[in-house]
Amino acid sequence: MPHAEKKIAFDHFHIAQSLTDALNETRKAELLKLEQNLKKEAYQTRYYWLKNPANLKEHHWKKLNELKDSFVNTTLFWYFKERARSIWKGNRVRGAKSSWVEWISLAKAAKIPAL
Repeated sequence: MPHAEKKIAFDHFHIAQSLTDALNETRKAELLKLEQNLKKEAYQTRYYWLKNPANLKEHHWKKLNELKDSFVNTTLFWYFKERARSIWKGNRVRGAKSSWVEWISLAKAAKIPAL
């Protein structure tokens, strides 16, 4: 996130938007590194990575699973985005801080530039 140290976000929308934008940038970067025969198929899944998983159909999941080995950083980033959504939307007040601290620690360890 550019200039993250100067930004403060308190609402789910802006956090989700930033994570989704960064996920898309990661996906695009990995798309450029794919073998030519996979590029078209991978490009056609661009919206699957950005959708709410509850809105994905079975064939979407199948395509994502087929591409997960080619999109390692994108897949990992997607996990972090969805984990953040889960923490934010979780009903428990206790443990939220420790969940975010763990999320941040794991996100740093992943060493995905956009994350």
